Amino acid sequence: MSETGESWAEKLAVLRRSFDRAFAAPPAELAEEGERFLLVRAGGHPLALRISEISGLETHRRVVPVPGKAPALLGIAGIRGQLVPVFDLALLLGCSESARDARWVVLGGGETPVGLAFAVFDGHETAPRSALHPAREPVAATHVTAALRLGAAVRGVVSIPSILRTITRGRDAVRPDKE
Repeated sequence: MSETGESWAEKLAVLRRSFDRAFAAPPAELAEEGERFLLVRAGGHPLALRISEISGLETHRRVVPVPGKAPALLGIAGIRGQLVPVFDLALLLGCSESARDARWVVLGGGETPVGLAFAVFDGHETAPRSALHPAREPVAATHVTAALRLGAAVRGVVSIPSILRTITRGRDAVRPDKE
């Protein structure tokens, strides 16, 4: 027995309970970590994409142009065994600078994937919810729904569901021209 009257078995039981409780409760760091984002650039603008809204990230995919009425439609690419329409993210956001030679494609749309091409992948970041701020009204019209502050830098947070709704609404315009 120890000086406090506890046996080694009692001390071991206390340590075991403490250890188990530590894994039962979410760690404070993880509970506060917030959301995960891909950091990208499209049309020369620093942007953030919610990882929860995408289904994949591809690089160096050959995009075959197809005739169509939608200026943002770059073409189709073979991704994960499917033909996927690929759109220029910069043009969908209203930027004048195109990503015709973009090497990155983010996938959205679930079972019917849609590719969104952009020029630069800056990495990924987990940001606390306190780093998110509402977007100003003129920016929100271009599918940017929030601003993400990472240190001194601010990135627009792009709503992938908003972009996919716009593409779906205009699906007749993105089908290849019939001859």
